[in-house]
Amino acid sequence: MIREIRDHVFELKQNPPPFLIEMARDNYNYLQTQIKMHKDNLNKETRAFYDYFPIKHSPTLRKLLEKDVLSHLEETFPIKELEAKARMWQRIFAPPPPISSTSAQHLSPAQLDQLKMSRPIEDLYEFTFHQTSTLTRLKAPCPFHEEQDPSFVIYTQNNSFYCYGCNKGGDVITFLMLLHNMTFKEAINALCPTH
Repeated sequence: MIREIRDHVFELKQNPPPFLIEMARDNYNYLQTQIKMHKDNLNKETRAFYDYFPIKHSPTLRKLLEKDVLSHLEETFPIKELEAKARMWQRIFAPPPPISSTSAQHLSPAQLDQLKMSRPIEDLYEFTFHQTSTLTRLKAPCPFHEEQDPSFVIYTQNNSFYCYGCNKGGDVITFLMLLHNMTFKEAINALCPTH
């Protein structure tokens, strides 16, 4: 059942209907507005911090506070998270060019992202999923080490994995590299279309 739903979602992403394309464009534009606002606020707050603690007057205190304050500001203004969401919507109405085997060694960042989502990890190995699995979180015994209780989790929303037993994790490329002892280049070629 989970795989059927996943296939349907994948099909929608490959051939989005007009209403989904329009919705994706609207969401993308909204997120771009939010990103700009957050960047402006982050810059303003960062400048305020440095103005309040000029280095010539209190270098020690500023150094102590700098890392914590800047880290807090980045959490307050989640720009990276918003940018990732914006890229997700952008791929619906402006997908990167199709990947061919001849372009496998010269992938753009957008094409690499597309490749990472092209083959679900759960289709690359014969997993026995635990009954606690959900649509977005598939749980199974780890293919990289022996275990009694399943600790290997596939996160279907971004096609990534993590094993809480052996601490191995990554994307579909990393999964192939670990599973078949492949190089990065070999894993890329395995995922690229052969035609």
